[in-house]
Amino acid sequence: MSAESQTRKRKDRKKRVKESGSERIEYLLKKYEDAEDDEDNLSYSSAKGLIDEDDFNERTGSDHHQHSSGSKVGFFAIAVFLLLLGGLVTLTALIFLELKDTNEVTTPIAESRYASILGDLVEERSKEHEDEESEVNAEEEKEEEKDDSDDRVEEGEQIDEYLTHHRQEFDESETVIDGLDNDVQYSFSEEEHPNVEKGGAVSGHDYEWNYQERFEETKYDEHEKASEVEKNGDAVSAETEAKDSANEVIQSEFEQSIRKEEQTVLQEHSDLEEHNVPEEAIRIEAPDNLYQERNVIEGEVVNTEEKAVPSEDWRNSYEHVDVTNEYDYAIHDELDKAEREIEKSTTEAKQLFDAILQSYKLSPRATYGKARCLDKLSEQKRSNAILEESVYVYRDVLRLPNVSDALFRLAGERCVERMTFRGFIAKAVSVQQLLIERFSNEAKYRNNLAVLYLLLGQNKAAKEILEEVLRMFPNDGFAKVHYGFILKIDDNDYTTAIQYLQEGIETGEPGTVDGRFYFQLGDALSKQGQHQEALKVYESGAAKGLFLSAYQRSLYNVDTLTGRPWWTSEQTTYKGHLEKLEKNWKVIKEEAVALLDENNKGFIPESEGLRDTGVWEQFELFARGKKFKDNCAKAPKTCRLIEEIPDAATCNRGQVKFSIMHPGTHVWSHTGPTNCRLRAHLGLVVPSGLRIRVVNDTRQWIEGRFIIFDDSFEHEVWHEGNSYRLVLIVDFWHPELTPYQKRTLSPI
Repeated sequence: MSAESQTRKRKDRKKRVKESGSERIEYLLKKYEDAEDDEDNLSYSSAKGLIDEDDFNERTGSDHHQHSSGSKVGFFAIAVFLLLLGGLVTLTALIFLELKDTNEVTTPIAESRYASILGDLVEERSKEHEDEESEVNAEEEKEEEKDDSDDRVEEGEQIDEYLTHHRQEFDESETVIDGLDNDVQYSFSEEEHPNVEKGGAVSGHDYEWNYQERFEETKYDEHEKASEVEKNGDAVSAETEAKDSANEVIQSEFEQSIRKEEQTVLQEHSDLEEHNVPEEAIRIEAPDNLYQERNVIEGEVVNTEEKAVPSEDWRNSYEHVDVTNEYDYAIHDELDKAEREIEKSTTEAKQLFDAILQSYKLSPRATYGKARCLDKLSEQKRSNAILEESVYVYRDVLRLPNVSDALFRLAGERCVERMTFRGFIAKAVSVQQLLIERFSNEAKYRNNLAVLYLLLGQNKAAKEILEEVLRMFPNDGFAKVHYGFILKIDDNDYTTAIQYLQEGIETGEPGTVDGRFYFQLGDALSKQGQHQEALKVYESGAAKGLFLSAYQRSLYNVDTLTGRPWWTSEQTTYKGHLEKLEKNWKVIKEEAVALLDENNKGFIPESEGLRDTGVWEQFELFARGKKFKDNCAKAPKTCRLIEEIPDAATCNRGQVKFSIMHPGTHVWSHTGPTNCRLRAHLGLVVPSGLRIRVVNDTRQWIEGRFIIFDDSFEHEVWHEGNSYRLVLIVDFWHPELTPYQKRTLSPI
């Protein structure tokens, strides 16, 4: 090969080296091409002649002047070494270029016989690269999905935070109410409703309508006791009473109307499962008929989804249109399916509603459906914890955007019912106020707020609400009877009370046909001297089933019990216990008189409005089935005797107490609150001039002897003597009550 051609080839190679950016690769290419030209004559000199001297020395790490010109063997060894090294470097360079995605670099090796050696490796690496790229794309897609999921979670957290915030607002709004006086003087608890135990209203003032104690109990605890007793085979008749005692609280007529409305609005139809929605019923005309899901948290859009708005024809034919807003129309199939499941399996229905709420947190129907499920589960499991959860979910419905009026009513009214049942009266007030805000022109929500204040013992606040109702709705019967009730028991304004009670009862509106109001009207008439008119009111109440009779006007009754005004010791079945107390009457008298020597310390004036004139005081030893330890410490012998009589010591609808009445005292005719007890009076100090009337039979006390009567019958007392009267009053369970009933009847 001539020097000129070699020079030209060297220039061409340098040009390609410049283009490729790799002198080392070009050097190796030179070696490969020279080897192809003359494989047998590869020598130091030929290698040296291919590149300049300095470059060659740099690559080999030696100076050619140090080698002997005659040492061909040394040159050949170096050449072989360089050839092997060059091959290794070539492979490394090609792999590096492939890894750096620079396999587009054009080199002569692509056409050499060595290309075939690297072809498989390049192809394999290319495939791996494609796989890696696919994995990266997949990971990116997962990241995008995760971001979307995070957005949805964030949206859900926003909504949860929104609802939690308003729950806290509810609780904070109740702080003042919770601090109010809880001396409840009124109750509409169905547990003690006149129609529950087949009795009538309380027609006396023995407890002045003060039944707060039952709200301090855990309602479902009574059911748990009932279940335990049922296993032991106790009376079935009492089971009905226990179940009734755990029912809702607001007046029965109002309750029935609510349930009827709920059944009408959300009635389950078996043919819904076979109901096919025609495709033409939904028209999709983007973008006009598309709307965005909006969360009303400070006006921010927290989730945007395009949903088809149902046509007007579909709305007109849809069964649940009155409880379904536009948001819920898009998922009405899922909602209908979940609601149908409630009666079949409450647990599965709740799971369906939970699944809907995962994606549609602002769904009023799904939230209400979940609350209904929890409500039913609380009854099935007798669980207060689940009941309380349902109450919160009912309240959540009221805070969601665009809730229909019908659904707002259902959720709000049921929430108030369950709160009242659970004893959360102050919380119920907050919810009731929301109903008033929403339906400001309806009297019933203000009336029910007044009832809640009465349950809290805040009669003044209730009175103000009722006065507002009567200004807006002058003929509202419900407001009139309650207003008359307050005027009678708080203000002793009998004349005005009679007017409002009469007018309210005459309307016959729901909530007015109640033994309480018949009694208060009759009692007011009697105290005004209108005894015949009072008797007519009582007879009218008895005819309506509000009282056991015109003279037995107690409210909390068991209708299977024998009722008679006066009883003998033999009839009570407590003869032995009564005789033992009579035998020890002087011991009992000594302890009672000793208390009087301490300036009547511990005696409390009667404060139930039963006295017409005079002074009447009481010293309690047992009440509502509980022992007063401090007082019993002052009369230990008497208390030990009572503790030997379980049906007296544990009678949670009665009392054991010393009663002192001073001369000149007259006690209005009245009745006790229940027919579940008998009352026995043991005479300790009995002067002349004393009388007690039960119905139409008047008797007197005798020292050391018992007189026994059923105080659910009308009775009246006169003290026309010259010194105090002192008796021991002992209440016993009615002898016909079963052990189950004695354990489960609520305290009075």
